[in-house]
Amino acid sequence: MFKEERLVEALPTGIPIYTDTGFEGINRLRDDINIRKPKKKRKKRKLNGGEKLGNRLISKERVKVEHAIGGIKKFKIASAIFRGITHCMNKTMQITCGLWNFHIRKVSELQTALRI
Repeated sequence: MFKEERLVEALPTGIPIYTDTGFEGINRLRDDINIRKPKKKRKKRKLNGGEKLGNRLISKERVKVEHAIGGIKKFKIASAIFRGITHCMNKTMQITCGLWNFHIRKVSELQTALRI
């Protein structure tokens, strides 16, 4: 799907892109993008300390994105099959993401107010 939709062309060049181990062939699609993905444990070989640390650092960044995706999916329109007009799908996702960002901002403001 990633290849068919030509999404690789939209990836920025200077920003690190954190993927999981499911994106095996993404490095071969373009040479100028900065892909960061965790190291896999090979057969009969454990990961060394540096590889484990690298995986932990990648996971710290990825968990923020995964939580945001989970939050957006709380709005059922973003996780269910879209049955609307296809050219409205982009606007629907933008509104859903905006609502989630608004929610996060309000929760953060409330937490800050309660600490004072």
